[in-house]
Amino acid sequence: MTYQLCIAEVAVVASPDQERGHIPKAFVVSSRAGDDSFRDEIIRLAKDRLSQHEYPRAISFIDALPKLPAGKINRKQLRDAENRHL
Repeated sequence: MTYQLCIAEVAVVASPDQERGHIPKAFVVSSRAGDDSFRDEIIRLAKDRLSQHEYPRAISFIDALPKLPAGKINRKQLRDAENRHL
């Protein structure tokens, strides 16, 4: 089954991983947050279009991405949050 993607914003950062060192983790702002089939569809689409080392192996749905005053996504804040979860 194919789902219409309803993704507002995405940011991908390196997330610590016991087995690989780091993995790509996507933070997604979407109206379909928490839908496991939607999460699987995102991973499948990314896997079909990106190299094996590029596609996100983990996805977290969040309400909003942290932004800098200039409006850019604050990836440092996302990485720091990931490192705290070790």
